[in-house]
Amino acid sequence: MTNNYEIFGGDNGNYQICLEGNATRIAFVRRNQKGGGYTVSLADESKSIHMHNMPVNDQANEIMTLLQ
Repeated sequence: MTNNYEIFGGDNGNYQICLEGNATRIAFVRRNQKGGGYTVSLADESKSIHMHNMPVNDQANEIMTLLQ
């Protein structure tokens, strides 16, 4: 079974990702102050990645695929 994710926020380039229909945050997306792009990390900070651009379509699912 594939999980579906939702992305919320966007204030100052900061987003949160949750499982669809569940408000528990499982990942954070933060705009980098220097060097551009975004840093994406799991809520427990066990893994993080750097992205140059936000995905255009189905953002939350694409971001979580990159983290897995």
